[in-house]
Amino acid sequence: MKSPETEVEARVRAARFLHGLGQFDRGLALLDSIRSAPADLELRYFSQLVRGQLLAASGRLDDAAAAFRGALAAWPGAQSARVALMTLSLSRGNREEAASLAEAVQMAAADQYDPWWTYWLGDYRAYPAVLEKLRELGR
Repeated sequence: MKSPETEVEARVRAARFLHGLGQFDRGLALLDSIRSAPADLELRYFSQLVRGQLLAASGRLDDAAAAFRGALAAWPGAQSARVALMTLSLSRGNREEAASLAEAVQMAAADQYDPWWTYWLGDYRAYPAVLEKLRELGR
């Protein structure tokens, strides 16, 4: 978190870790300390998705829904954000919205990518740059 290049992603990953520990308020505090929305759309998506997860776990369902919608705004059509919002809508009795989101997930193009699918690979996002650097060093 001390490096400006990795600060936002480190905060998001730490917040997700705190979610797993059940420390929702601490996780939200880490996300709240991010000064502005990340320019990187994947990081913006991750931060909103994790925020939604923390808020939902805290019982702040309206705020969680807003965060999941924010994740979809950053990465339109992302399956994980849609499913999270769908689940939240269904649990709140909004069957129409849940059905609409479920249909959108099922109708998504086969090649539609959701960054959350590779979140668990850590710095996978940096692999193309790392490979390019290795190619340069090998020349």
